[in-house]
Amino acid sequence: MNLMVWPAFAETLVNFSDGTQLKSEDLLAQGKTLIYIEKDCAPCRIYVFDINRCEDEIKKNIQLVSLSTPAQTKTMARTLPKRLPLFILKDPSAAKAYTSTPTTKIKDIQKVGRLTCEELKKLL
Repeated sequence: MNLMVWPAFAETLVNFSDGTQLKSEDLLAQGKTLIYIEKDCAPCRIYVFDINRCEDEIKKNIQLVSLSTPAQTKTMARTLPKRLPLFILKDPSAAKAYTSTPTTKIKDIQKVGRLTCEELKKLL
């Protein structure tokens, strides 16, 4: 598993379903796992559906963050598992920081590529 320490930077996330705004570092401090995905990213789609098969202990900590436009995110949201919360970036220019997706952030660790349920569990 190729993990790297990632400098924390604040991103304001907007809950796609109800519009509430949260800071990414607040979610990470609560033990949440942020997974950054894009609409036209096949590995992202596979990763999300693999995660949906994980134990509830893992799924309850997952927060999906779309790097796509709001219109693309709306289309993507229709095909995602309903139990996984979906956020978008308040500032779309922040998406430039993510050169590859899917990207998983847990605390101060960032991983590009998919993680298995077992790998996610070890990091919680």
